[in-house]
Amino acid sequence: MFDKYRFNLAASVKSENADEDNLTLRAISLDDAGYTNQLQDDWYKQYYTFLFQKSYVDFRLGDDVEEDELVLIEDFELPPYIKEYVNDSSDISDLPSIKRRHIERKTIKSILGVTRYKNRELILFQKFRDSTQLPGKQPTLSLDTDSLVFKKVSDPLLTLGNSLIAVYEIKEKKLIFRRFNDVSYILEMDRYFKILSSKEIKNFLCHNLFEADISKLDNIINDASPLLAKRFALVEDSGILNRVSAEVVESVSLKYKNVIGYSVNVELSTDRKKIIFPTQKAEAHNLLRLLNQDFYTGDFDGDPFLARSKRSLK
Repeated sequence: MFDKYRFNLAASVKSENADEDNLTLRAISLDDAGYTNQLQDDWYKQYYTFLFQKSYVDFRLGDDVEEDELVLIEDFELPPYIKEYVNDSSDISDLPSIKRRHIERKTIKSILGVTRYKNRELILFQKFRDSTQLPGKQPTLSLDTDSLVFKKVSDPLLTLGNSLIAVYEIKEKKLIFRRFNDVSYILEMDRYFKILSSKEIKNFLCHNLFEADISKLDNIINDASPLLAKRFALVEDSGILNRVSAEVVESVSLKYKNVIGYSVNVELSTDRKKIIFPTQKAEAHNLLRLLNQDFYTGDFDGDPFLARSKRSLK
């Protein structure tokens, strides 16, 4: 079990300034020992489940980890907004508290459990779901499992999840996670995984394989999620744009044209030499996945599948 005298909750909170995208850390006060003990037990179960019978792999761009695998990054540096309060210890007693406005304005990005286990100082990360807004004066807690409410529900409700997305060992500087997209919103991943900037995406779209109306692609160029920006980087790094023609891409796409959720509809220019880049994000995701060879067709029955790995068999 975790050290019962060293378990605290905090929230990563997005700046309330619309022109800024930085995060800050805020403490979630637990004023009842019974609630704290119950939360501690629940988070320990999540920690155990997250790590149980898992092997660690180095992350390779384009790979999906298997169900029994986790990604391990050693010598991972915490972003300044966390490191300021959690440097080499799980003590966050000096952290300013979360406020009612953080819940009501839905600026919370993640919940952190800061604790100690077998002399290891740990940060446990949960992905935050938008809080339920109820009338009241102070933030309160509810637990996702069994709908257990820790204080009166007339207060704004802060709902905790029942699974972790990442674990960080503070002194060892080890980050363990499963999905890049979950952690990229709360941790600085650019150093470890290449993603394209808005300027780089714009340059990507100017490749002679594409016909792109830049004026209609602002939502893709300037508002790309980390995952979409990563997909651009994967395709660029693969060099595939210089090895295929638009007609070849169209031909391959026909195998996946009617796949629910992953439908790829490649539209060509009048001279059939360029791919008209889609203006919708979902279609852009699927086109980039096609170019990154994320789909494959079974040899025996011809059914389409998602490729879980790019590990070469050569």
